[in-house]
Formats: sequence, C-alpha cells, structure tokens
Amino acid sequence: MVSGQAAIELFSQIMMRSITCLLKSCEERILANYDAISLYLCICLCAKYSELMVERGIPAMD
Repeated sequence: MVSGQAAIELFSQIMMRSITCLLKSCEERILANYDAISLYLCICLCAKYSELMVERGIPAMD
C-alpha cells in the first residue's frame, strides 16, 4: 500500500493524461460558448428594461 507523497505522485502519473484531456475539452467548450453568454445577457437587459418601462408607466410589449 502506498501512502503520503508517494501516493500523490503515483496518482499523478496514472491520472495526469486523463485530467489533462478533460481540462482541454472543458476549456474548448467554454471558449466556444460566448453566444450563450451573450444571449443570456441580452435577455437580462431586456427584462430589466421592460421592468423599468412598467415602473415608469410606459406601455411595453412583453
């Protein structure tokens, strides 16, 4: 049985390639999702603008 620092090094040797591949895949997906983030921001801005219009008593489409 391995313990302590040797266990950490053994784990790193075994899992490093898988972890690196997983991190690379996650980074690629995050970088490709600017459209979803932009769409969410637009929806939030439109909702706030609509609330402001209702608050001021100006007719607005829902």
